[in-house]
Formats: sequence, C-alpha cells, structure tokens
Amino acid sequence: MIATVATASSPGASAFVPITPCRLFDTRPGDINVGSRPSPLTAGETYTVPTWGSNGNCLIPVGATGLSLNIVAISPTASSFLTVFPADVTRPSASSLNWVAGQAPTPNAVTARLGADGQLSFYNLAGTVDLAVDIVGYYETIGSGATGPAGPTGPAGPTGPQGPGVDPARVIWVAESGGDFTTISAALASITDNDASHRYLIRVAPGRYTDNLGFDMKDYVDIQGSGPTTVLASTGSVVEFSGPLHSRLSDLAIESTGSYPVFIQQTTGTADITVSDVSISLDGAGTSSAWAVWMSGGHAVFDDLRIHVVGGSSKARGFLIEGNSVVTMRHLSIDVVDGLANCHGVDANGSSTVDLLDVDISVSGCGGTAFGFTRYSGSSSLEDVTVAVTGGSSDWVEGVRIDTSQVRIDGLVVHATGDPSIGSGVYAVDSTVVVRGSDVTHPHFSFFRNDGAMHVFDTVISGPTIFMSASCTGTLTPSLTPYTCA
Repeated sequence: MIATVATASSPGASAFVPITPCRLFDTRPGDINVGSRPSPLTAGETYTVPTWGSNGNCLIPVGATGLSLNIVAISPTASSFLTVFPADVTRPSASSLNWVAGQAPTPNAVTARLGADGQLSFYNLAGTVDLAVDIVGYYETIGSGATGPAGPTGPAGPTGPQGPGVDPARVIWVAESGGDFTTISAALASITDNDASHRYLIRVAPGRYTDNLGFDMKDYVDIQGSGPTTVLASTGSVVEFSGPLHSRLSDLAIESTGSYPVFIQQTTGTADITVSDVSISLDGAGTSSAWAVWMSGGHAVFDDLRIHVVGGSSKARGFLIEGNSVVTMRHLSIDVVDGLANCHGVDANGSSTVDLLDVDISVSGCGGTAFGFTRYSGSSSLEDVTVAVTGGSSDWVEGVRIDTSQVRIDGLVVHATGDPSIGSGVYAVDSTVVVRGSDVTHPHFSFFRNDGAMHVFDTVISGPTIFMSASCTGTLTPSLTPYTCA
C-alpha cells in the first residue's frame, strides 16, 4: 500500500507536538464505534470532522495547524483510495492511502493540514470502507516575538462541584519508549490494589511486544492497544484469563507459534470477560494442537475478532470451548487451514451455551476431518452464520455437526465441497434442531438427521437429504422450485 500526503503549505512556521495516540473516530458500529458516525464511507463521499477541542477520544488545542495521523482502512468492498485534506479547500488529486477490495486492515501514516476552522475532510473514491483514525501529534504555529513578563495572579474562583470521576481513573501506558513500562507483564505487576472500586486501564502504544512467557490478566484491569499496529507476540500462550475476572482485552493483534494464544479458565464465581477488536494469528505448524482460543468454563463475550489458524499435526481449532462455559460471539471471521488431521472452526463441547451472531467460518486444506461448527452436549443459537468447508484430503466434511444438543439456526449459509460420498451440510444426532431461512449445499447430504428431531423451514437445499421426510416446510431447490425432503 502506498501512502502519500494530501496537504497544502501553511503560512508561518509550525512546531510538531507529539502526544499519546488517541482515536479521533472509528466508523464501525457497536462498542468499538468512536465519534458520531457508526457507518462506513460510501462511494464518492467526503466526510468532514472537527478536530479542535474534544472530539472522539482526542483533545487538540484550538489553533492547531495540522495533524500527524495513523489511518486504517477496514473491510473495503472495492479497490479505492482515500484523500485527506483541509475542509476549506478544493479536494486535491493526490491520494493519502490506497487499497484493494477485501484487503486486510493495514495502518498508514498521514500528515495533513487543517482548515482555518480546524476541520479535516476524508474522501473515498469507490465502494464502502470503514475508517479508524488515530492522532499521534499536532502542529502549532511558532510565535514570532519573545514571551512577555507574567502578569499578576488573579483571585481564585469559587470551588466547582465534585465531578463524576473517570472509570477507570488509573491509566498506565506501555510503550517501547516513553511510557510508564516497556512490557505488559511489568505494568500488571505494578498493580496491587485493583478491585471493583479501583479499576485500571493499561494502554499499549503501537509497537511489537514479544513475551514468550505470556501474561495473566488481573481482575478489574483492562488492556487496550492502539489498533493493529499493537502486536503481542509469543512462542506460546500470550494471554490467560484465570478465575472469575472482570476484565477486557481490546484493540490489538496477537501472533503466536504456540498451541493456544488465548486461554480462559474459570471454575467458580461470576465473570465479565470481553475480548474485542482483536486479530489472532496462530501458526501451529510446529505443534501437535493449534487452538487460537481455548475456553474451559466461565462467561465471555468475543466481539469483532479476526482469527487465522495454520493447523498443527493433530488438531486445529479457531475456538475450543469446553466445560460449563457461556459464550457469545459477534462479528467474527475464523479461518482454519492446513491442519494435518482434525480441523474445526468452532468446537463446542460439554454443558456450555455458545451463541453466534454474524460469524464467518472457513475451513480448508485439512488432512483429516473438516468441520465448520460442532456442538456436543449443550445449547446454541446461530444467526447469520456462513460456513465454507473445503475437504481437500479430508476423510469427513461437515458444515455444521450437532450431537445431543439443542440448537436454533436462522440465516445459515453452508457451502461444503470435497469427497461427495461422505459428510453433510447439517448433521444432527439425538438432538433438537430448528433451521429457518438458510441455504445449505453439500454433495453428499445437505441435511442428515440421525434420531432426535430436526425441522427445516423456508430454506434452499442443494444436495439430497436423509431421514428428513415430513420434517421440511417451504424448502426450495437452488432454482427456487419446491423441494421435497427425503
């Protein structure tokens, strides 16, 4: 990606003032949204924002003449470019950053002059794209004269009312240089009075932080990075949540060559664990088992995660969920490739409750079984879930496999390819399953019921069914003609 600067020269000399990075705006909806806009830029749109004063998470002085920015283009739907320019001038022809359709989020540094009123414009050429924009410094005009003598001190004003305070009130910075600590482990070790009344936030500046021993989260301590340029790297586990914690991990990337970079274990008590806006890349080629997230008991929310797993010699999992876990997954992308034996996008076992909303699962190139979503002995709901499973040399290909469970499915899309003599799009044994408004393709069986009850409503079916007679209502073929389940 090429980054250029769309600016115009400003009168007078300016001095650069570096600041702790702050987020000006993030157009993605939900909890990660920053600023007043929760939607992507559309084709040909110019989005203008004020920068002076308090905007988003930033506080920039009035009169600043320019900004040093870190900009990330997220989920672009077309090849395009972004131009950043002062709001009070005609848009220049130069581009500030360029991307192609579907490109992974990549940060770019941009320096831009501000308009006379402190406003800055962002122009997108084609398609739609979300932007995350951080300010890392600003420019201010250098005064031409010497500083005059200080005037007399005025009388003190009246004392204002007690403010609400800041939660968390205690912020610790980790940075490669210039922060309170250079490692997350050291920052965590410095916190000894954390509780519900003393929350802490560890902010991690952009950089690559390698810690092969990993670290344990603490109760009422949150860790927040500065976007995908904050990378936590390890040859083993990166972060562990042990016990009934109330903590959040967000806004960063994790890279590991170990077995399970994120491990959550809770046996007693209540918990409030959130992992949000995190990318996890696990290369398990040198391990027996490669699981991006392993959860064994507890309660957790996973929101806006991007997971890529290269499988180990025995097992590969995007998620392995065991025990009495309660899990919510929202807006996730899970990609599992090249496992030499068993591959699962999400593998849910035990008496857990696992719910998925807007989740894309891809499994390909595995040498043994290849499953998109598996559910054993528990309950789940799947809404707007897409599963793509490519068999490769796999001996068994399943889009969704349900065993001794209760599952509700709405808006599922399954496309499974591979050996046409084995596997199913949706397979259920000794379970209660309801499927609505879905689209299921498998060369062997689209739906396979083995005891239990499975009913399918208003669904497009490509491929034969088995043991589904009188269990389908309003089903269609891909050409939208009536389909009768067998």
